[in-house]
This record gives sequence, C-alpha cells and structure tokens, in this order.
Amino acid sequence: MTIYTMYSIFEDLVDKLSSGAYPEIPIEQKDRFFNLACERFVKQRYGSNNSKGFGFEEIQKRTDDLSNLVRTASLNISTSGVYSTEEYPTVTYNIPTDYWFSITERVRLRTKCRTVTVLAVQGRHDEISYRISDPFNRPKGERVFRVMHSNDTTDNNNNVIELFYDKDVEPQEYLLTYLAQFRRLRSITPYNQAHIAANPTITPIATHNTFGPGNNTGGVGSWFDIEFWFNPETHQEIIDLAVQACLETIEHPRTQSFTQQISNQE
Repeated sequence: MTIYTMYSIFEDLVDKLSSGAYPEIPIEQKDRFFNLACERFVKQRYGSNNSKGFGFEEIQKRTDDLSNLVRTASLNISTSGVYSTEEYPTVTYNIPTDYWFSITERVRLRTKCRTVTVLAVQGRHDEISYRISDPFNRPKGERVFRVMHSNDTTDNNNNVIELFYDKDVEPQEYLLTYLAQFRRLRSITPYNQAHIAANPTITPIATHNTFGPGNNTGGVGSWFDIEFWFNPETHQEIIDLAVQACLETIEHPRTQSFTQQISNQE
C-alpha cells in the first residue's frame, strides 16, 4: 500500500472528506498520529503486553509483522571499558545508530586453542559487583556478560555495549541482532505541492495533508508511488491505530481505545 493510499484511508475512517464534521487535522499532527501508531505497533509486537501473552516471535504472525525491522550487525571493539580491571577486563562496542531493541547478542572469543561464538548475558548495572564476586556468574572461560550505557548523555548515538570477560580469553567481533528504529513519516515538501497543483484530476482527490517528503526529481510527488516500509500485512492495522490515536485526541470526552484495538488485532 502506498503512503498516499494510507493517508487517504485514514481520512475516510476519521470522517468523510465531504462532511462538515471532518475535523481540521494539520499535516504535522497527522504525521504524529501515524508515527505514534507505528511506535505502539512495534513496542506491542516486541513485548508481551497483549491479551494472549505472546512474546516476540512467539507465533508466526508476530514474527512476520516485524521481520523487516530485524537487523544483525557485526561490531568491532572500540575502546577499553570504564569498568575494566586487571582481573576482569572490559571492552566497548559502539551500538548502531538505528538500534532500538535487542533480540539476541553473541560475541566471538579467542581462547588458547580455538575461536568460539558464545551468548553474551544481558546484565544490569546494579548487579556488576554481584556478578564479579559470584563464582557461578563471574566471567570465566567462555562465560561473559555485558551492560549498556552512553559515553555522552547528550547524544544517544554514543551508546555502547561494555563486555566483561575473562582475562585469559580475547574478545573479537560482537554480533548484535536487534530491532531497528522505523523510518518516520514527516510533513510534505514543495515538490509534492507542485505535483498536486499540476495534476488536479488525481484520484482519489489529492490534498496537501496526504503526502510526506522523499527523494524526488522534476517535481514528482514521491508519496504517490512509494510503498509504506512496514510489511504489507501490517498496513491496515497501523492505519487503524493511527485513526484510534486521532479519535482519542479529538473526541470530547476523550476515549481510550488503544487497549481494545490491540486486543482485536491479536
């Protein structure tokens, strides 16, 4: 489904375009409704906050819904970690800038006789001392754990993974499988406005609030033929969530429908 079609369906579901009751929704606000819908959709599919209690990839539909956001990155060592000691050294790996949620994490270790790929245990900052002092959880041989933090609290692009490992092994690449941040919808460009003005017979009737930016040349409106970047089976569900988010805002009194909508989708 193209983005133009999705925005047109959104307008139909909120109210008829010809109706005097159709609320005036600025383009920027409509973009925010769709971005909010996408964010709710991803977070709900990633977690288990649903009526069935399903987790990430627990059934095939939930696997397919987010499959186009799954990435695997091979990370190289950046620096020595802030928690590094002689007995339990640490190293850091820079997290990809499009990272959002972790799925699985592995690291290649060079031991005295072989190279192995092991699971990196996801630790917490408040348990670092506990893990290091516990003989059953401290880094030993092929057992490692990690924490995440930022080298600069003013820029989330500086987030790093800090890996704790045994001094008798040598860490190499870190394999991070994660959910990437979705591409957000933004407001229209002059190119789309020019295309609308030059093509008054577009069906359905084009309005300025049905388009967003993109790579375009010669004044061709990019949203006319660009497919929405979520998997096709999710498009209508995301439209429904955007409509519900809109109605929750404009109704008086406000109606809370997100929980009910998610329950219906599951």
